[in-house]
Amino acid sequence: MAKKRSSKADSAKGKGGGPRGGKPVDAIRHKDKRPNIPTEELRDFVADDENAPKTMLYPRDPSLDPQLVWKGKDEQDRADLAVPVVPIYIQEKIHPQALVEDVRASAAAAAAEPRPSGSDPSEPRPSGSGTGAQLSLFADFNGLDDFDKKVEFYAHEQHWSNRMILGDSLLVMTSLAEKEGLKGKVQTIYFDPPYGIKFGSNWQVSTRKRDVKDGKPEDMTRQPEQIKAFRDTYQLGIHSYLAYQLGASR
Repeated sequence: MAKKRSSKADSAKGKGGGPRGGKPVDAIRHKDKRPNIPTEELRDFVADDENAPKTMLYPRDPSLDPQLVWKGKDEQDRADLAVPVVPIYIQEKIHPQALVEDVRASAAAAAAEPRPSGSDPSEPRPSGSGTGAQLSLFADFNGLDDFDKKVEFYAHEQHWSNRMILGDSLLVMTSLAEKEGLKGKVQTIYFDPPYGIKFGSNWQVSTRKRDVKDGKPEDMTRQPEQIKAFRDTYQLGIHSYLAYQLGASR
């Protein structure tokens, strides 16, 4: 999260968006740490965790259940709640301060480079002008400077970052609690899709394959990032919805 910080020195430089009137950009950093987790590009390092995930068994407590009865509830309550513990991959990183500072550095380098003789000062500089140095976006995003540590996932602490996760809440919360060790350490906000609109069709996992069938294992996904549409799982209407909510609330 980035914020602007003003001072008397800034006001003395004058108003405006140029280098003379620019304001320094600061960022709020949490002192807490969290385990390093794999990115989408490095998912091969945890292929075993994805292909053969460990299963967590949570014992059911009938005394805590609401007294509701629906189709399939008895079968659901007979066994412990089994949840596969799968990895959650980082798809994208956003570091506002790094973006702003790198853009400023690039603009300053381009402004310091002499223009070709005879060029119009009012014209923008050609693309590629500047020092030629590659922007170091997110260079200190994780706080891990050793590559071996970066790929030893869940074994080293890195900088804290807030996250937006798209996925099944039961799989996501199990992964956060059991795989990342964040049980009781994070605050979460849930956004649930609407229910009760339509209960047919199956989610199309790939844009390259439009022919999908309900209930076929090859047409389903276990990845928390690839959320299933709300109409996919609720073939029995309110019965399917209540069964899902019972599992997700454990």
